[in-house]
Amino acid sequence: MKKLFGFLKRLFRRPFEMSKDMKLACVECGNGFRFEWGEQQFFKSRGLTPPKRCATCRAESRGGDRRRQGRRRR
Repeated sequence: MKKLFGFLKRLFRRPFEMSKDMKLACVECGNGFRFEWGEQQFFKSRGLTPPKRCATCRAESRGGDRRRQGRRRR
């Protein structure tokens, strides 16, 4: 019975989780971006603050291509 109740609780909770998305404004370009519920939980679990820049501005501030950052030249 507990398993059934837990399943139903998770099943009916999902539509409400989707409505917890936050719309934030980028501090650099001013465009709005969505901070989704799953991202909020991830940031909260690690003690991080919400993002202040949109994905485009973050990519530009990191130098554009993130794939090259971790590689060293020999």
